[in-house]
Amino acid sequence: MWNATGPDSNRNVPPGVVADYNNPEDVYWTLNIVLTAICVFFITLLFIIRVYVKRTISRNSGLEDCMSISDVEQS
Repeated sequence: MWNATGPDSNRNVPPGVVADYNNPEDVYWTLNIVLTAICVFFITLLFIIRVYVKRTISRNSGLEDCMSISDVEQS
């Protein structure tokens, strides 16, 4: 809930810190972007390893492999 001076809460600001309710620091947005980038990196790396193994070592590329590669190329 909000009142005339800011959020209606029982939590107090730590000593020496000025509360800025109009422009709060957003840590979770930055954390979200960093974690998404890390996950995309590992997913891409694992996909490249999978394609390499399927094409060179097992030499058994199925329809699902061709479809997944074409999906990556379209996006």
